Amino acid sequence: MSQRTRHPPGLSKPRVEKLGLDDLGAVAELCETPLTHLEAFAAETERFYGRFEVPKPSGGVRVIRPPLRPLRDVQRRILSLFARHTTWPPHLHGGIPARSIFTNARVHVGKQMVANLDVKSFFPSIGIDAIREILAGFGVPSGPDEEGRRCLPQGAPTSPYFANHALSGADEQFIAFCAVRRLAYTRYIDDITISAAADFKCHRGTFIRFIREAGYRVAENKVHFSGRHQRQIVTGLLVNDRLRPAPAFIRDLSILIKAAFWPGGPGLEIMSAAEGVTVAGLKARIAGRIAHVRRFDEREAKRLRNLKFKRPLAFSV
Repeated sequence: MSQRTRHPPGLSKPRVEKLGLDDLGAVAELCETPLTHLEAFAAETERFYGRFEVPKPSGGVRVIRPPLRPLRDVQRRILSLFARHTTWPPHLHGGIPARSIFTNARVHVGKQMVANLDVKSFFPSIGIDAIREILAGFGVPSGPDEEGRRCLPQGAPTSPYFANHALSGADEQFIAFCAVRRLAYTRYIDDITISAAADFKCHRGTFIRFIREAGYRVAENKVHFSGRHQRQIVTGLLVNDRLRPAPAFIRDLSILIKAAFWPGGPGLEIMSAAEGVTVAGLKARIAGRIAHVRRFDEREAKRLRNLKFKRPLAFSV
């Protein structure tokens, strides 16, 4: 069953329903998994995760920590359970059915100014305490304190879900601030966009403060304010007058196709988990993005369609 996509007026953070998961036995039953298996996953977490590095278009690498099959199956069941009992607010667009980079960018088309902010090392910054707080919303009690630091792995099916919750405190501040100033606000996982019909660069420090007060850091080199006559880009799409693919959109899509289809790469299962969708959902997402490119560049769209069949001996970008 898919996540609820209704968004009641005034809802500024995800709303979750209590599930009565007050002991591990209840969790095991709802996960359709023996309690001994859950205990093994918790005791030897690292043993059940792999590791891949996928280059970023801007430089550096994106570290993907995919769970191995037994744990991944359990996480998918947990995600399905939580999603059925979550109501999402309208400003969130990442990892939610019927929402996408396109619905996120469409909010900001034709604005006088567009601002972009990115949370630095977002997934590694989401620690165990933040996850426990989210789980408490479902009625899951806190476990014993642990030594060391665990963080949210990018690549697990459940990670985009928890990531959407993790910045809800900052979301509330942004939404309250933007509402009285007629600023539009959206978030795609850790990619924050604000737009308006007037210049609002004077609020840069306030925006950064909201993120810091939520316990996260801003990637200072990724804070951009773009005027009407500059390239205004939101989640890889130009939004000056209509949605058009920016060069970064093409590069990101090329990397995604190679990572999903080329030998030696993470593969469809892992990349679909990293993107917060099913395998079928990832295939549909790739097809939809190629179709969007085709509206503007038939040759580039053909190259992208053929890219998954040009399989070298090893994964590379």
